[in-house]
Amino acid sequence: MLWPNHRRNVSANFARCSKQTCRARVVTLHTPATELDESMSEKILRVGVLGCGPISQFAHFESVQKSRNAALHAVCDADEGLANHFGRFYDAKNIYSDYDWMLAHPDVDAIVVGIADAFHVPAALKALAAGKHVLCEK
Repeated sequence: MLWPNHRRNVSANFARCSKQTCRARVVTLHTPATELDESMSEKILRVGVLGCGPISQFAHFESVQKSRNAALHAVCDADEGLANHFGRFYDAKNIYSDYDWMLAHPDVDAIVVGIADAFHVPAALKALAAGKHVLCEK
């Protein structure tokens, strides 16, 4: 997202996939924190994590927990036991076994897609259709 009326230093470079089959343009925006609106700097992003598998366990849960401007608001996994375990361990406010229920929750601002690669696109499109921000790797 580009913030209006703020100076931006944009640096762009190209990254190649490991198999050298695709090429993605990576754009990094550098906006000094002093230029951000106070309301933006105080906003806490309420994150929902879809999937409690290895990538979420080793990266996403801890990253959200350590973030200064994000909170783990919801955890969702088809395996209720896994969802309950990690939801309680990382102190999520809501625990779901149904992705549609998590998406319907108005307090969830963003979704981290941490499920099998084959399901990334449908899950991300569903979250975008629900008006959520999406973090999806690969």
